[in-house]
Amino acid sequence: MQALGKCGGPVALEALTTAAFHPGFSRAAEAASSDPLRRRPPRKEEERWRPDLPEDLRTLGSHLAAALARWKDAELCAALRRRLDALRADGRVYAVSEEWLLWLGNALADPPATFTYRPRWWAKVTLLRQVLANPPRLTEADHEAARVLFTHESEVSMEYAGALRTLEAWRSALRIHDPVRADREARLLDSLGAVVAAAEDLRRTGDAAAAAAAFERAFEAGREDRTARLVATVLTDLDREPALAVRYGESAVRAHASYEPNLRSLGEARLAAGDAAGAAEILGLAVESLDGTRGEPTRTSAWYRFFHGRALAILGEREEALLVLAVAARINDTVLDHCERDPALAPLREGGRLDEALEPARRWFDQ
Repeated sequence: MQALGKCGGPVALEALTTAAFHPGFSRAAEAASSDPLRRRPPRKEEERWRPDLPEDLRTLGSHLAAALARWKDAELCAALRRRLDALRADGRVYAVSEEWLLWLGNALADPPATFTYRPRWWAKVTLLRQVLANPPRLTEADHEAARVLFTHESEVSMEYAGALRTLEAWRSALRIHDPVRADREARLLDSLGAVVAAAEDLRRTGDAAAAAAAFERAFEAGREDRTARLVATVLTDLDREPALAVRYGESAVRAHASYEPNLRSLGEARLAAGDAAGAAEILGLAVESLDGTRGEPTRTSAWYRFFHGRALAILGEREEALLVLAVAARINDTVLDHCERDPALAPLREGGRLDEALEPARRWFDQ
């Protein structure tokens, strides 16, 4: 794996993507984790399914994922698609097990703590879409893929029509693999679906009043912090009704005040509404909560720190903003890219201050 590092260029990347879809990996993953309905113990409360790979396969796969992750997401996604297209030409893509596709995607999006943190979220999405494209067996891998893809389509890429289709795949697989949970979460899934349907209508028609009424009906049906958080995220992403986004962000925090994603949704909504001080306050609390008593930044806090630094920069607190952004960039190279491009950080670029703050992160990811 080390011999196929980034210094090998495009040829090395193609060799690694070919290795990633080797049938030996795929069959071993499927054999280790398939047929869960007959062999798994009953789920515990809030337990999520994950492919349980043998340790030797997990170790080898982790090293493979770490080697792949040395490329930026755009390069890696393109290489993965090329390989999937080549396999699709003669039908071999459908022999790639869903268990292995899902495990590899998870390893790319959240690499082991021993590896440099280059989370490849879009590469994970590429692989999970292949899980759902494979002939429909509705395995637990399909369930997990649909759950994550719904989050991506509704909260990241604004693909609301796609999110509705993915939600139905999620619901169908959930009914098979965890019927108790399916009954318990039926109202939540209905309300999430109503939110993304209203978001698509808002984008298509621009009717803010109709969207606000639809969002309220969805929230009343679900009464969950996740529903409120999704409304706040949708409105912030669409750059519509900032005051309403703040109200739903506040509802999410009231429902579960210690949950960091709720704090982030409120912080981003406040930032979009022009309340940089309120955004800095709530995002600072989220970062403190994530870090806890660790004594070092948690890897999941990078985006929280990015938006916190953005709010501080808008407030004119340049020194503190530079410190926050330097840490955020050091723990996530995608955040580093955003710091280098974000126009809201223009005041920090004066005199080369932002470049200087980001240089340690650049050196870390270039090594």
